[in-house]
Amino acid sequence: PVGESTLDLTFGSTPLRRGVGILSAITWIGVLLTLLLMPLLHLRQTSNSLVARGDTESNRALGSATLTIALVVALLWGLEVMGANWFQLHSQPDQALAAQIPMHADIDDRFRLLGLDPLPTTLTAGEPLSVVAYWRALDEMDENYSVVLRLEPVTGGEPLAEISQLHPSDIPTSGWATGLYLRNKLDMLIPANTPPIQVALRVGFRDPATSQMLPSAEGDTIEVGRMWVLPINTPTPPDGPRAAFGSNIELLGARTDGTQLMLYWRTNAPIEGNPNIFIHLLDAQGQLLGQLDGTPYANRYPLWAWQPGQIIEDIQNLTAANVDLAQLHTIAVGIYDPATGTRLAATDGDGNPLADNAQSIPVAEE
Repeated sequence: PVGESTLDLTFGSTPLRRGVGILSAITWIGVLLTLLLMPLLHLRQTSNSLVARGDTESNRALGSATLTIALVVALLWGLEVMGANWFQLHSQPDQALAAQIPMHADIDDRFRLLGLDPLPTTLTAGEPLSVVAYWRALDEMDENYSVVLRLEPVTGGEPLAEISQLHPSDIPTSGWATGLYLRNKLDMLIPANTPPIQVALRVGFRDPATSQMLPSAEGDTIEVGRMWVLPINTPTPPDGPRAAFGSNIELLGARTDGTQLMLYWRTNAPIEGNPNIFIHLLDAQGQLLGQLDGTPYANRYPLWAWQPGQIIEDIQNLTAANVDLAQLHTIAVGIYDPATGTRLAATDGDGNPLADNAQSIPVAEE
């Protein structure tokens, strides 16, 4: 009914608990009587021989039975009192022993992430991802917040996917006890159109009443892991041209169709620093018409995040350079350090140095 109400909860005995207790007591009495009577029955069956041997043998049998009962009782008492910790797992308030990856990150002085279960290193577009997080409430609260899981490019920007769970593990946050932790399982479907890039997995909490995310030291979410999205189909580069830049970056091939340039890259080891790709559009006299500098997939796949061994199909829209493509004759491609402007040393497929450390790509005629 409308108005203030009081709910009293009492934990007490039930007929089932009492019945099980009585049954347990009867069982233990039976065990003890069995242990006691078995030696006595043995003594009765062999009374003639015991009388012949005297009271010494009888006392010895009774002593053996008594010792057996004492040892059994001591063992049971030891298991109950001393062995409780052998069968129970105790976590401190700021530790979730069940979490295989310990963490310690706070969100708005309300929630603390204590750990995670292991995450995969690769994802497949169109398939599900399960994330298990361990949370603790830092303070009692009246609000019921939603936990949010996001999949973002490592460079930031708009999320590639996001899910929200109003009551984590079906427990409203207003009911979270500060001395306990919560195991929270989150399931996300990776969109089929997710590009094959490195992504960051981030978690946070949202107030459904205001739609505002709670703040954290990293903004409004916490990064919990990074992984690569595998391409649905492995790109097939053309026969050439081939070039090498620096010590471990390869251009496997390139082609144009008049308005698009398709570059096929690969690295055999993690790339250090933060190099950038330059694409210079040249006329027939070699004069610069315009340029497109950046990284694959609309600058969402920086070179330092490339997965070794992956063939990366970098599609560039030439119309974005805002030049007269009718004058376009050649495209020069290379890699440079934005901080210094220095280009990485470049060689052709035969190991010969390339002029200006750039690979020239003729424009296909329509």
